[in-house]
Amino acid sequence: MDGTVPFYYEAIKETSGVVVQVQPEYYGMLLFTQAGTGAMVSTTVTTSAQDFTAWAIKANGFTSVVLNNRNASSSVNATVNLGAAVSSASAIYLQGTPAGNLTAAAGNVTLAGAQVTPAGVWNRNPPYVQTTSGNTVSVYVPSASAALVRVLP
Repeated sequence: MDGTVPFYYEAIKETSGVVVQVQPEYYGMLLFTQAGTGAMVSTTVTTSAQDFTAWAIKANGFTSVVLNNRNASSSVNATVNLGAAVSSASAIYLQGTPAGNLTAAAGNVTLAGAQVTPAGVWNRNPPYVQTTSGNTVSVYVPSASAALVRVLP
C-alpha cells in the first residue's frame, strides 16, 4: 500500500491499524491450514446429498479430508473411502450460527467450537472421534458447515 488509502484485508477487521475482529473468511483459511500440506489425493465419498463436496490431501503421516455441506437445511451422513486401511479418524467443524446459516456474520463463526480472538488466540476444542471400518470413515456433517477429518493409516 502506498499510504494514500486505508489498508483493507477481507479476513480481518481493523480500526486505526488495530485488529478488532476476525471475519468469516479467516475461519475458512484456518481450516485449510489445519488440513496440512501435501498432494491432493483421490478418495470416494458416498452420499446422496446435493451441494456437497470433498477434497483429500495426503499430508505427512495422515490424510486430511475436507467435507463441505452447502445445503442450508439438510445434514449429511457421509462415508469416505480412503482406498487403504484406516486405523483412526477425528474431525473438527467449521460452523456458523444460527445453525443452517450459509452467510454467518463476523462473530457468529467457529472452528473446532471456538472463535479466534482479535489477538489471534484460538482455544479450540478437541476433535470428535469418527467411526472407522476397514478403508472407510463415517462422518456426520451438519447443514451449512464443513468438517475437516484427519485420518491415520
